[in-house]
Amino acid sequence: MQHPRSSDFAQAAFLERTATPPLRRPQLRRASKALLWLTSLPARFFAYRREMALLGGMDDRELADIGLRRQDLRDATSLPLGEMPGAFLQRRVSERKRPL
Repeated sequence: MQHPRSSDFAQAAFLERTATPPLRRPQLRRASKALLWLTSLPARFFAYRREMALLGGMDDRELADIGLRRQDLRDATSLPLGEMPGAFLQRRVSERKRPL
């Protein structure tokens, strides 16, 4: 009969041999972040498109009330793929509110 703890030692040794090496964990983390970013891209695209459609439907007075100009919307739609239009528009508003 085997000692009851010998199977625990064998299992621990097996897990130690098959565990992901610590050096690969950051690589897996980066890869999973990249995959998450890519899979969320369509949802973010449609959310930004919906926001831009709402802002585009406002007249110039309504845009001025929230600190934007029509040109800001044009600039936001010409941003590269990875940049967020919402953050861009927030920066524009805060730049205008900054005292001279």
